[in-house]
Order: sequence, then C-alpha cells, then structure tokens
Amino acid sequence: MKIASYLYRKAFKNDLFNENEWRFLRIAALLHDIGHLPFSHMIEEVFNELNWTPGLYKTSYSHVLQTEKRIKQIFRVGSDCESHLTELGYDVDDLIRLINGNYGVGYLDAIINSAIDADKIDYIFSDTDVTRRRISLTESQFLKDIASELSVTPQGFLAFSGVSARAAFDLLKARRHLYQNLYLSPSMRVLEGIAKHIITTYFLHEVNLRNIDIKQVAIEAGSLTCPDLGLYKILESINHLEKLQTSENHIPHDKGTEWQIIDGMHERLRTNKLLNPIVRKSISRGYELITATRGESALKQIERRIKRLSFNGLELYNKVSKNAKTCKLRMPGRLIIEVVQFPKFLSIADERNTKLRSDNTKTFSECIVVPPGSAATWYASQKAGMALLDSTLKDEEVKGFNVYIYPLMGDGDNPYEDPNIKQAMNLFNRLMEQESIIEEAE
Repeated sequence: MKIASYLYRKAFKNDLFNENEWRFLRIAALLHDIGHLPFSHMIEEVFNELNWTPGLYKTSYSHVLQTEKRIKQIFRVGSDCESHLTELGYDVDDLIRLINGNYGVGYLDAIINSAIDADKIDYIFSDTDVTRRRISLTESQFLKDIASELSVTPQGFLAFSGVSARAAFDLLKARRHLYQNLYLSPSMRVLEGIAKHIITTYFLHEVNLRNIDIKQVAIEAGSLTCPDLGLYKILESINHLEKLQTSENHIPHDKGTEWQIIDGMHERLRTNKLLNPIVRKSISRGYELITATRGESALKQIERRIKRLSFNGLELYNKVSKNAKTCKLRMPGRLIIEVVQFPKFLSIADERNTKLRSDNTKTFSECIVVPPGSAATWYASQKAGMALLDSTLKDEEVKGFNVYIYPLMGDGDNPYEDPNIKQAMNLFNRLMEQESIIEEAE
C-alpha cells in the first residue's frame, strides 16, 4: 500500500492528483491478496493436482475466488466500509476489477496488477531481505530511480522514461533471477513438493462432504447445480486449514501459521492406521526433512539426490505434468516429482483481462508504455513511447521447463536402486515412453 501510494504521488506531480482516487488505490493495494490461503500459491497447486475444480470456474482454483468473496463480505451493503467506498465515488465491483487488473484506468491497473506493479516491488525486496539473497538493487535507490521520470500519458497509461525505464527493467531482471535461484530452485521445489505430499494425503483422507451445505454452496457458485464436487471439497479443505491453524492442541509456531498446519497434519497422518505403511512412512520422513533443513549446505545435500530432466518446447509441459501427477497418485510417497515452468518475463493480469479481436485472436489491455528499442540500450533522456507488451522485453522469455525427481523413500548412497524407487521410476518412464516424450529431453 505504501509503495502504491508512493508511485501514484510521483506519477502525478501536478494538480491532476486526485485524493479520492488515491484512497481507492490504497484500499485495492491493501486488500489485493486478502484471499490467499495458508501456503499461498502452493495450496492452489495441491487443488490442481487433485483435479478439484470449482464449479462454474474456468480452470483450476485461484485465490482470486477467495479475494472476491472476502471483499464482498467486508464491503457488504450497509457496512461502514461500503459507505466509505461509496463516499469516494466507487463500489465493490470497481474494487474487484482493479485488484484483478482490468479496471480500465491504465495507470491504476499498472500500479496494482501488471508486469511492474507495487506487489512485485514489495515482494522482491522483502523476500531478498528475509532470505538474505543478494541482488544488485537496493530498495531506497530503486524507489528513487523508478519514480524519477514516472508520468501518466494523456491516454491514461503509466509511462516509464529514462532512469525510470532502466529501473523497471532492472526490477524485471531481479524477479527472474529470484525465480530461477530461489522460488523455483531444485531444492526449494522438492521441499515444497514434500509439503504438498503431506497436504494432499491429509485432504484425501480427512476431507469429506458431511459438513458442507451443498445447496448454499451451489447458490454462492451462481447456480443450483454445479458440474462437479470440486468446489465442495475445496471449501471443506479450507475449513480444515482454518481449524488446524486455530487448534488448541498444538502450540503456535514462532515460525508461522504454515508450520502449525503442517504439524497438525503430520500428527494426524502418522497415527492413521488406514494409511498404506509406505505412505505413512513417507509422511514422517518428509516431515523430518523439511523441519531439519536449515541453511545452504542442507539445501545442497538435497540437490545432490535430485534427478533432473530438461525439455525444450512448452507444448510438452501439460503431458509431462499429467504423467507426474499420475505417478504420484498411483504410487504416493515414493517419489517427489516437480514439473517447473519459469514464469514469463512480462507477467500480466489474470486471463480475464484479455479481449477478443474481430479475427478471434486475443489482445491484452495495455496500461504501461516504455521507451522504444532494446531495453539494454535505454538511456537516461529517452522518453516512453511504446506499449510494454509490444516492446523488445516480450522476447526476454525462458524457453522450456525442468523436471526435478527426488527419491523420498530411497535409502543408501544410491537411492534409485531402492525397490520402492525403482518401481515408481519405472512407472514414470513407462508413462513418458508411451508418448515418446523421454527422447526429447536434453
């Protein structure tokens, strides 16, 4: 919220500053991620791997659903919050559209949900500080630079010129560096994969529909009939997450909510006699690994046991992901298989921000302009004049994807010789060979 406020004030250096619009922007910045569940995007991956899709929703679960629901609760008709928003000249639908990046006012969408928004600026510096990862940017100098030549065009786009454009490019490079070397590094993805294994097993064995008012859920979904049970299962899973994080049976972790939940899930699963012994053992082994892993040396120890595959061509991504999912569901606990696709250099808002042209192709609503030509040659006095999505930055993409395989149940110096691991690897290889995928790996 502070960063969004700062960018708005710096973009409007004259009498065009609008106090009500600025306050509306601050509300959106404050609430933009209010729908995130514990474990953030990782829990969305769990629902996706379980094929739990919310009724009447396009694809897999997204925190956007929870964000919209919670905002409508906060700004319900007649509430003080709703009255305050109305006094500013906006309503709850305006707020939701802005958070989703499709409000329609370019500079507001740019600050809240774009390739260069306040959220990305915030998490890049906060995450590097917490994890002690060094990047070439310092927060104070970066904020000074990115705001130095920031402006709003007559069309309402946010314009990055000269020094501001260079700072924006440096931010995008720092974000890509963090994804490659922290968020999506092999050891971190394996640890997340283990956590997902614990969470998935818990949901499969503990979630039921007895506590769900199916009629009420259907009404909330917009129809008296839903195409599947995915939404019901997701809502019951959310109920379990809330109970685990408020349970009096577990002492709250000083490390945070997620540890409290993982502790509760592990405690429940390790004593579940109905679980396959291999799965129960893998839960305890995985829990011990993620709780004991501290520091770079421990991460490197994990990396030494990881088998890696690299693929060219994103057209294979869905097939490989499906094979990995099948292997994990058929033989749970043996292998941790993470299929990792690096995000686009220029991330955009949710797909609902797209529009269809008359020729049936898609276009994205533009909200940012930058200098023309190669970003590597942008100079201090160069003015913005090209849409960001049409600039040379669109070519700064990482091609292909990686697969990280970790033998969770493998023992000894050569874990891949363990019978449990061999069996699971044979299944994965067979699934890949059936579609002639393995030969295309580098």
